[in-house]
Amino acid sequence: MVVGVKLVRGNGERVSAGRAVMRALLLLVSVAPMGAGVVVAAALPKRRALHDWLCDTRVVDRWAYSAHPERQRQQLRVAVWVILLLAASALALLLAMGSDLF
Repeated sequence: MVVGVKLVRGNGERVSAGRAVMRALLLLVSVAPMGAGVVVAAALPKRRALHDWLCDTRVVDRWAYSAHPERQRQQLRVAVWVILLLAASALALLLAMGSDLF
């Protein structure tokens, strides 16, 4: 809720607990080959990562598929940018540490 998104099925329905668990497990498959399954989402038209395609899920604005769809925002919120910067910093740190280990 901090970043203003929610997880829904491809048709906008709620996601069952089982499907959410399956998506979380498939996220590991998406990020295993150096994040390729997640990075590919940037190139695809509907911005869905590999684990979303496999589970028929989508991450949408919290107001999508609600009684107030006009409240949807197209731009990223500040919290999303902070999370992306932290993730990029952590990845850079891990890569720097990895080069020292080899």
